[in-house]
Amino acid sequence: ALQNEVRPFGISVCAVMPGDIRSGFTSARKKTAEEGAYGGRVARSVARMERDEENGMTAEAASAYIAKLALRRGGSPLKALGVPYKAAAMAAKLLPRRLSNYIIGIMYAR
Repeated sequence: ALQNEVRPFGISVCAVMPGDIRSGFTSARKKTAEEGAYGGRVARSVARMERDEENGMTAEAASAYIAKLALRRGGSPLKALGVPYKAAAMAAKLLPRRLSNYIIGIMYAR
């Protein structure tokens, strides 16, 4: 929608899907101990996300890539960073939505 809104002014838009970025955020955040009805599910999901973030692309590499994208003319309106996220974005386009959601559930909601 934004791209269509600003196109008459010669402005192009690119939404970046950075994926997991290795930064100080993961180690600096405060954890909540309350799980309630989820019975450990939240802790397992967060542990998986933390591991993915700790092994993710550095903030410097991501910012350099985003700066390079910003200087390009034209290009894709949606861009994923890194091979795993490009593959996931492609799979999400090709697979039925229900199957995509199921796979994400297996990865993060056990």
